[in-house]
Amino acid sequence: MKIDAGSDIGRVRETNQDYVNYVILSENEFFCVLCDGMGGHRAGEVASILCGDDLMKNFPYHPHFESDRDIQDYFAYILEHANHLIKSEANQHSEYEGMGTTAVIAYINQDHIYISHVGDSRAYIYAHHHLVQITEDDTLVNDLMKKGYITPSQAKNHPKKNILSQAVGVTAPLDISFHKYIGAFDALLLCSDGLYNSLNDDEIVEILNLSMNVNEKTSTMLQQARMLGGNDNISVLLVEGAEVNE
Repeated sequence: MKIDAGSDIGRVRETNQDYVNYVILSENEFFCVLCDGMGGHRAGEVASILCGDDLMKNFPYHPHFESDRDIQDYFAYILEHANHLIKSEANQHSEYEGMGTTAVIAYINQDHIYISHVGDSRAYIYAHHHLVQITEDDTLVNDLMKKGYITPSQAKNHPKKNILSQAVGVTAPLDISFHKYIGAFDALLLCSDGLYNSLNDDEIVEILNLSMNVNEKTSTMLQQARMLGGNDNISVLLVEGAEVNE
């Protein structure tokens, strides 16, 4: 497996409030984090860094996992730990009041992938020529769509589509998703909304299918998203698995 990550400030924002990082735990074993902060001034940047660094610090010291439930519980523990950390920092500094962040995390061990998220940063898996969105956006508009009040096309262009229904540092307790994927995969993609609001699924797949290494694909995604959109910070984390045999 190969892994790479990158971030671009975009063409509009004055600061980059995204955070993306990973740690290689052993051969074909990775822990990955991507956050997209929110808040006035530099508060979003502070929130995403606090969250990302805390997750990166805590996960490598996890207890021995004997079951999928152990992983789910530990994901919930470290996300809630980051949640309380951000709240505490905001309570101590008035300029950070209301700051928060999305978070999507992934633990990859051979052909097992475990994912949790809060907010609208996404995880996708590309396998068998299909790009599948694993996470479901925690947004008010997505909630309306699931309840049948608006259609998917209305949701896509809704003026309030970026309003989150929960975020790390804002919501207590968090409603944390947990997903498991087992099997061969071509790629795992974590990204902020700056990517998927600029590139559609077909455009992402086109890049994933290029005869490039993982670093070049990551750079190409960032460049294309900046060129075709660029209204927000753009962050990408890409893990290439073994090619899926048809």
